[in-house]
Amino acid sequence: MFKRILVPLDGSVRAERAISMAARVARAYQSSVVLLQVVEDIRKYGMYIPQYPFSARQEFEADMMAEATSYLEGITQCSELVGLTTETKAFSGLAASTILDVAQSHAIDLIVLCSRGRTGIKRWMLGSVAQKVVRYSPVPVLVLREDEDLLVDSPSAFPLPLHALVALDESALARTVLAPTAYLISALAAPAQGILHLVYVEQPGTSQSEAVQFSERGGQQHGEARVSNHLLQVREYLRAVKDQFCNGPGTALHLSVTCSVIVHEDLSLIHISEPTRLGM
Repeated sequence: MFKRILVPLDGSVRAERAISMAARVARAYQSSVVLLQVVEDIRKYGMYIPQYPFSARQEFEADMMAEATSYLEGITQCSELVGLTTETKAFSGLAASTILDVAQSHAIDLIVLCSRGRTGIKRWMLGSVAQKVVRYSPVPVLVLREDEDLLVDSPSAFPLPLHALVALDESALARTVLAPTAYLISALAAPAQGILHLVYVEQPGTSQSEAVQFSERGGQQHGEARVSNHLLQVREYLRAVKDQFCNGPGTALHLSVTCSVIVHEDLSLIHISEPTRLGM
């Protein structure tokens, strides 16, 4: 599934935390890891930097590129990457757009990065960069939150199985995230079994308003029946998606697939606390 994994780095320890996660996925699928550092054009900072002669700016940028290349070569020797095929790329430009360009031009099929790096003229802040990459990336992006412990050594150290939540509606576009997420969770959970939970979030106002509109024409019981039928259809849809996946790509993965329908106003606040007990 993932043949070439891109890891953007900025020289900070925070950004380097993405290496171990990328390495776990790479080992699972015999992928190569591409390490990237973007040296931002100093002209971006305009009035905030001294007006050095053009030749001095060129020399400064060349020094920065040499530093980035040396840094990346050093990273390839870290223990997490031993035995893996690695490449290093250093480019000058804007961080987010360069990451996206490299993803397209170097046949990348997964980007792994930390949510925030360091600030400064020689280090790019990854908060806004990560947002832009996620929004415009042509390939799946795994963003690691800086304030959470990472699964570095073994998933067996965690009290619950590693699980992923996939939010679906009834569109084909939403279903495109299913396979990449499944392959990710399978690799990161190994050798344990990962859990893939499919969830359909029904906003409260949608069903209630439909029931009210229908009951005004046909009575309360008919309104409630319409809502009940709608939820049944959603459950059947999730079951069909689950079965199709389990009988297709999922057969090669060490996964448990569950699904549920949740009535909630905000998808971003959904939290599955006991994944091993969920299912339909």
